[in-house]
Amino acid sequence: MRFDYDCSINTVTADILFPPELDPMTGEMTQMLPDVFNPDIPKPAVEKATSVIGTEGTYEQLGYEQADEHIQNGEWGDVASDYLLAPITTPLAPYVGIPFFFMAQKKVKMKMDNLFKDNKGGLNVNVDMMTDDEKTLYISGYEKRIKEMRTAYISTGCLIDVGALFVLLMNLD
Repeated sequence: MRFDYDCSINTVTADILFPPELDPMTGEMTQMLPDVFNPDIPKPAVEKATSVIGTEGTYEQLGYEQADEHIQNGEWGDVASDYLLAPITTPLAPYVGIPFFFMAQKKVKMKMDNLFKDNKGGLNVNVDMMTDDEKTLYISGYEKRIKEMRTAYISTGCLIDVGALFVLLMNLD
């Protein structure tokens, strides 16, 4: 006896692979289908990063890495020092300390606004080949790293204040 079977025809359905089961929460029979079998769930389109130069990862990761490199190279040193000085000087003279924070914020905005304009050749991506969505992701990653820098320097400034206060109190005895 000969049995002909065409392998290109799918004879196994989702109902056979995933039979209905009793849901203990409701007491009803339910069928849990993986998303891959549900035609109502749109499948995400796979995007290929074609404008990435020499490194792999998402545009957000690339922006984060670029900001980290810029910080390490001292390109954000003036902003970092303003963030550090803000909490250090505020307890002594708020009218002196608070402006440091606002100066830093203004510098961040200016640098971010000009990121793609002034530094096209120094970035780890080809800006001219990026879509608007890719640029948004890149800037998001870059901003995330700058916010981490801000938090670190402000925290350090606050710790310096606490340390100075501690030393001052220890010397009062």
